[in-house]
Amino acid sequence: MNEQVIQNRYILKQSLGAGAMGAVYVAFDRLSGEEVALKRLLEARKNTSLLTTYAKLALTNEFQVLASLRHPNIVNVMDYGIDQEGQPYFTMRYLQGARNLRDASVSLSLREKIHLIIQVFEALKYLERRGIIHGDLKPDNILVTPDNVVKVLDFGLATPNHDPNEWEMAGTLAYMAPELFSGESSSFASDIYLRSLDRATDD
Repeated sequence: MNEQVIQNRYILKQSLGAGAMGAVYVAFDRLSGEEVALKRLLEARKNTSLLTTYAKLALTNEFQVLASLRHPNIVNVMDYGIDQEGQPYFTMRYLQGARNLRDASVSLSLREKIHLIIQVFEALKYLERRGIIHGDLKPDNILVTPDNVVKVLDFGLATPNHDPNEWEMAGTLAYMAPELFSGESSSFASDIYLRSLDRATDD
């Protein structure tokens, strides 16, 4: 990847992964002198006006939700801006050496796995108190740092103050709660559906 600089501040270094709308990179912050994780729109999403509008709103909503949260098991956001192409981006704390829940739990004891799951539930309990449904909980959206601290991330489908009368099926099919396929709306209960966590902690 040719060196890209966002707003003359963030130098993109390597890709950390991508979802349906956004891509995350390790970036060097010239201002702080530290590495951060920077999320921006996928290049493919910049070509269609309808998708671009939806993706921009989703990215902005994700930052706004995360900026309102303060919990040790939820990723911290740092900065939001518009790049030189007029596209939104935001930065998060870079969790160096972190792995997704599935990979991180492979070599752990049962006690250590339970400790990780408890941290996930602590994050979800906090979100419920704030009236926020994550909407896409799965192993790839749960990182574990080298010292076994859980960080829930990717709030692109998060729905603050969700209207229970409004139904919209969204999420990752393999990890969606059964009731979502029968016309029920997302809820705090669907966030704690354990299929994804069962898979992630299998021996």
